[in-house]
Amino acid sequence: MYLCSLRLFNRKKRLSFDVILKTGIVLSLFLGLATTNSFAAANSDSNFTTYLYRLEAVRDQALTYAYYLRSAYLRERVNHLLSSGRICKRARNDIFESVCMLEKTLEYSPDSIALWLEYANINGQLGRIDKVIQSYEQIVKIAPSTLFCQQLGNFYELYDMPELAVKQYEQAFKLSPDDIFLKERIVDVYIEQGFKNARNADYELSKTQFVTARKKLKELINYRNKARYLLKYGLLCELLGEPDKALKEYKKVISLDPDETDAYIRASRIYSAMGEKNLRDGKTESAKQKYKTASELMLKVVPARKSKTELLNFTAYILALSGEKLDFAEKLVKEALKDNNENSAYIDTLGWILFKKGNVNAALKKMIHANQLTSDDPVLTDHLGDIYYKLGQPEKAKEMWEKSLSIDANNISVKNKLNKLR
Repeated sequence: MYLCSLRLFNRKKRLSFDVILKTGIVLSLFLGLATTNSFAAANSDSNFTTYLYRLEAVRDQALTYAYYLRSAYLRERVNHLLSSGRICKRARNDIFESVCMLEKTLEYSPDSIALWLEYANINGQLGRIDKVIQSYEQIVKIAPSTLFCQQLGNFYELYDMPELAVKQYEQAFKLSPDDIFLKERIVDVYIEQGFKNARNADYELSKTQFVTARKKLKELINYRNKARYLLKYGLLCELLGEPDKALKEYKKVISLDPDETDAYIRASRIYSAMGEKNLRDGKTESAKQKYKTASELMLKVVPARKSKTELLNFTAYILALSGEKLDFAEKLVKEALKDNNENSAYIDTLGWILFKKGNVNAALKKMIHANQLTSDDPVLTDHLGDIYYKLGQPEKAKEMWEKSLSIDANNISVKNKLNKLR
């Protein structure tokens, strides 16, 4: 009704909306008073109360109509000023007066979803997000629906109110129990909050949120997109310090969807971490086998797709540690260095590949350069010690290994190297 009336009045742009507003109010009040007096004189029974309620409804409708017209007119006037390139103080005053008029309209029609949506829209354009949230809270009370609950949840999430966001998503899911993406959104809220609390060093709360996310995600495993949910489930296992469980999930993903590259990458990283642990514990052969498995997984991804430099370096490094495809590994890390030629980790990788290929002097230059960029890396100093030892410089090798051990005192592999020198 309001919009149709606005179109009619737009045909007469010269018409004063102040006059319309005042006339509407006066007429509605006059109608109310006149009719009230008539009923009071003619009727004193219980029906009089009913008539009063009806009159109040007529009054509210008239005032709603008048205030809405005023609000719409002011916005039309602002749009006209903006379209003509005239930006002035009046436009700003008009827009805020328009909001006030719309608020008055809502006082008389508090159950109008259309008005609340319009109020949310105009406040969103003004950057008053608290008013937008207030609008959707009212809308959800009036007519709870999947769409409105989800939109309110989005606003809560955007402005860091995760508990309220989850509540709205759960309400939306109750209304649409077949919409599993709403359920997944709840999982994602808990994961995001878990990361946030981990960054703030609140590890207990972070762990609780990851556990909750995994529990809720388990309910989705049997739905479609199973591979995607298993991948996310594996990530949560990793975050909860359960790499063996995570690896099991990633293997399931690979069997279900051989093109899911993230599963290969994550599984490869777990094998690489296992290899690193074996190496630090002095289990050289076991470490080499883990690195080989990690590199085989990464070769499914690189260079099958255009990879980030970090992935190129990671693949090159685990190939070097496994002692396989060294020429290809060198090609990968050089590609990574094109985008970041002062990255000490990438330079260390190239140096280690050169060392494995027997080009020890070239490897030394690279390692010295990497050490100049990052002097407190236990792996880098360990590598530099190996190179000095290979070049027949045991004193320098000892110096580097001792430095590595001072940074990482639990590295059994480095301890064994030092013991051999004694």
